Amino acid sequence: MTQVRGVGVSKVVAVMYDGVSATVKEILKEEGWVGLTRGMGPQVLHSACFSALGYFSFETTRLSILREYLRRKELGEREIEVPVSDG
Repeated sequence: MTQVRGVGVSKVVAVMYDGVSATVKEILKEEGWVGLTRGMGPQVLHSACFSALGYFSFETTRLSILREYLRRKELGEREIEVPVSDG
């Protein structure tokens, strides 16, 4: 059963690749490299901004969680310390 699915998936991937490859070749033939890269600048700018926001939010959250963990750990250590009396 798994092998049948694998064959089906590879056929779909082959057809998709052939379709994409044919489309790229057609664009290059009709419009050249300028036509192929048209609109790439705004997309790259959008992706860069989106990635920067994601990275910023991840790092901010990570640091907030780390600070809270360290604060709670320090409070827990203070509560555990018991003064030793000579007696």
